[in-house]
Amino acid sequence: MKNTKQNIGSEGENLAATHLKSLGYEIIGRNLRIKNDELDILAKDGEMLVFVEVKTRVSDTYGVPEDFVNYQKEQHMIRFAENYIFENDWRGESRFDIVAVHYQGRNTVLRHIVDAFYPSA
Repeated sequence: MKNTKQNIGSEGENLAATHLKSLGYEIIGRNLRIKNDELDILAKDGEMLVFVEVKTRVSDTYGVPEDFVNYQKEQHMIRFAENYIFENDWRGESRFDIVAVHYQGRNTVLRHIVDAFYPSA
């Protein structure tokens, strides 16, 4: 199958967006790019701006999906957030979430980690 990994990732992002909407989040954008940094989903949870990374895996051989949001990925998300906040003059609260989608045979396990990490000064 062509672009299998890409298709699985897109499917995971669609599931994540559906999940967030079901919780009442407003999806502002998906697959956004600022300079060299990319964000899977930008949403609002009430008055909170939420920067969301989606990780999708079909195997846990090398770890669960959320384990793949490493320090380097966090730094990219933080840079994206800083640029977005500056460019849009956002003055409210913000946070970083991870949505992990794990296909386990016929079952799909979705974990939403709110406040997954905090930027360090």
